[in-house]
Amino acid sequence: MPLKYILRRGAQGFCLLALAVLLAGCPGGDGNVGTTTPPPPPHPAFTLGLEQINTGFNLTFPLFLTAPPGDMLRLFVVEKGGLIKIVDRTNNTLIGTFLDISGLVSTGG
Repeated sequence: MPLKYILRRGAQGFCLLALAVLLAGCPGGDGNVGTTTPPPPPHPAFTLGLEQINTGFNLTFPLFLTAPPGDMLRLFVVEKGGLIKIVDRTNNTLIGTFLDISGLVSTGG
């Protein structure tokens, strides 16, 4: 089709011209016809387990357990009542209270 004819058709002609230009600029593929890349191998299996720690210390409704990055000696336990307690991982004993905001939180639901 001549360019004059396309441009006379108005918006429809312009869209057709724009589409033709865009399609002309698209590559036809990577040139590797019929070849595919194999999927990556699956991740190796790992063992996940739970270990019960000493329950001789008093925890009231623990909600979250975390440790500082790189710190293999302490665990921080967040309790529903607003206490964060520190547990010593080497002997599974309670070190003490890290933070007490029990006066600032409501546990009624």
